[in-house]
Amino acid sequence: MWRNPDVLTIEVRNHEFLRKNEVIVSTYEIKTADGWNLNAAYEAAAHKRFAHYAYLVVGPDGNQTDDVFEELATACGRLGVGLIRLQRYHKRFRQFVLVEAENANPDLSAVNEFIGRVVDAQRSLKAGLDALFPKSPHP
Repeated sequence: MWRNPDVLTIEVRNHEFLRKNEVIVSTYEIKTADGWNLNAAYEAAAHKRFAHYAYLVVGPDGNQTDDVFEELATACGRLGVGLIRLQRYHKRFRQFVLVEAENANPDLSAVNEFIGRVVDAQRSLKAGLDALFPKSPHP
């Protein structure tokens, strides 16, 4: 339960002068306009075990009241989860970051295990990761 985010990004930051690459994992839990409640914030927060940043993305045009949405924003802020609200704009959507996600500084072994599960599920990613991070001769 609550193991797999709907969308994730794996960003590689190159610190040229430090001669070091840093991997940043961000997750996005996507909910339809009327398909969420406060549990959605906790679902997104569960991803912080293996992700640096966790976001909850809520679709547009829901029937939720402003009070309920404010309660969700407060919960996200308390949990360190980012909150993004989508709004229709012509035939597209605009996104508004209402709460910024906090860096969870997850244990790197948990990040590595999670990326391993994703790579196993998506073999095409492995070649790209291997090119970026050649296997070290050191254990």
